Amino acid sequence: MRESDAAHLTEEGDPSQNLRAFRRALGQFATGVTIITACVGDRLAGVTANSFTSVSLDPPLVLWSLESKAQSLPVFREASHFAVNVLAADQVDLSTRFSRSVADKFSSVDWSMGRNGAPLIFRAYEHLSAAFEQHREAEGLTINQSRVLACLAANPGSSIEALSRLSYVGFQTTEDAISVLLAAGFAAMRPPAAIDITALGRSRLAGIVARARSFEAERLARIPAADAAALRRALAALGKDG
Repeated sequence: MRESDAAHLTEEGDPSQNLRAFRRALGQFATGVTIITACVGDRLAGVTANSFTSVSLDPPLVLWSLESKAQSLPVFREASHFAVNVLAADQVDLSTRFSRSVADKFSSVDWSMGRNGAPLIFRAYEHLSAAFEQHREAEGLTINQSRVLACLAANPGSSIEALSRLSYVGFQTTEDAISVLLAAGFAAMRPPAAIDITALGRSRLAGIVARARSFEAERLARIPAADAAALRRALAALGKDG
């Protein structure tokens, strides 16, 4: 490990104490690729992820997804904190490296240990350090499996190739998800290579949607009524402009 400073560091602090800074940090990530890192003892973990997204500013919450069969999952489950390393445009090699299953992803990579014990990759465009609040599975399914199930409900009779494009999780992840859904009775094959959602699958998806709406309602309830009304008016105006 070589100690080094972040190349683009302009401010740092606790997002719960500075919501404006947290908003500015998330605003830098319209879309892109990140490397999520964590450390437990001498075990390092790092994965390339484009599933990173913001959930809430108050309280400050972010979300990212990891395949349930990932070799690094035990480290992320045990770690108290993780770091989000937002990659710059010239860091494609890093993105590719951390997307593969290799023995030591951190070898020959410049990084330093963050204050909360998660590795920070040198010259990343932005660093976010966060504590794990929950490891969540949706109604017994992973988030990626739930996403494929939702795509299948909207597009019954699709092939695995089509579902991989619709769900944006990649062919291998989609294929693995379909295997789980078939085994659980949530999906069924229709010759020659079409996949349909079953009644049991629709029931499970309804449960997932209900939980998501409940979570959304709980978060919205924390927003002052005047602010929520202003947001609705702004969204309505944007819709009219479109």
